[in-house]
Amino acid sequence: MTATAGRLVAGATVEIVEGPDDICEPLCRSEQNPHCHETTVPERDRRALSLVTSLLGRRLAHGDRFVFDDQLRTRLRAAYRDGAFEQACTLCEWQSLCREIAAGGYQDTLFRSSGEDI
Repeated sequence: MTATAGRLVAGATVEIVEGPDDICEPLCRSEQNPHCHETTVPERDRRALSLVTSLLGRRLAHGDRFVFDDQLRTRLRAAYRDGAFEQACTLCEWQSLCREIAAGGYQDTLFRSSGEDI
């Protein structure tokens, strides 16, 4: 996860994928019954993609690529903190952790602005 966060901070291009991404996939591999493969996950992913599409004002789909820069990260973090993604996160086992991180202003996260060391 640290390596992935480092690439993102450095300005790597990201790709919208279906299923576990570079952050979730190692966690899924380490669990005997990973939640990534539960039937509710694809629907949550669709809702999240729809909400990000609305927030950015441009259509996004699997396979789309873009740079996840400081401005985009700040915008999405503010939207999450303000509850814009609540419906996409319903029933997610990580929701309480994500809320706690957002409430703390995203302090001590690996995915920092490009001016900060990881």
